[in-house]
This record gives sequence, C-alpha cells and structure tokens, in this order.
Amino acid sequence: DFRFEPDPKLTDPAKLAGQNTGVLLFIQEPHAIWPKSIEVQGKHSEMGQLRPNGGAVAVEFTDHPEIRESARRPVGEWNSVEIVTRAGAITALINGQIVAEGKPSELTSGLIGLQSEGHRLRYRHLRFSK
Repeated sequence: DFRFEPDPKLTDPAKLAGQNTGVLLFIQEPHAIWPKSIEVQGKHSEMGQLRPNGGAVAVEFTDHPEIRESARRPVGEWNSVEIVTRAGAITALINGQIVAEGKPSELTSGLIGLQSEGHRLRYRHLRFSK
C-alpha cells in the first residue's frame, strides 16, 4: 500500500495527479538511478501501467484505463498495489482490480526497488512471497 502525503501548497489537480512513485521489477546490473528494469507505475494518473526503464525492451501489455479510473483512490488516500509475476509475465492490480497484464519480456528475474520522484509518500503492509 502507498499514499502520497498531503501537501497544503499543492492544490492544482493536474499537479496532484502528477505525484509519482513506482515499483521496479527485475532490476539488472549495473545499478543506476534508472536501472534496466520494468516499472509498475505509481504515478496517480498512470497507476499500474507497465513501462521499461534503463534500456529495457517495452513490455507488451493490456491496459485497462476504465478500471484504473474507478479503482484508484484520490491523492492522500491509501492505494493497494498487488503485483504478480510468473515467468516474466506481470499482472498489476490496484485496490483488488486488474489494471494491466503484461506478457513476458527479456527480463524475468532480478531485484525489486521502490522509487519516488520528489513527493513525500508512505508505504505500509509490504509483502513479498515466492
């Protein structure tokens, strides 16, 4: 689960929707600010989308924007993100609803990372299972 901390100076709805975090999957060497990996996007407006970082090949995925819109909670409230990977395939759920399903790509294993881009946020209930 994660939530962006309310910022009383941030009142523009477009800027609120731009608050950004994500989970990097299958991180490869060398480690860098944007390592070769696949990200499950946490940016409020794109929550759950799959994107390549650090030169990784783009993941072919089915996106469900209408589900994302109804599943995601407003900035400042907790959003639950569940990520399931099997043999490189990725499924992203927001608050229990599937918002993206990705096919396996070149990356199928590696480290996991949490990232944030300039906004205060909190995580809770982190669970990893094999």
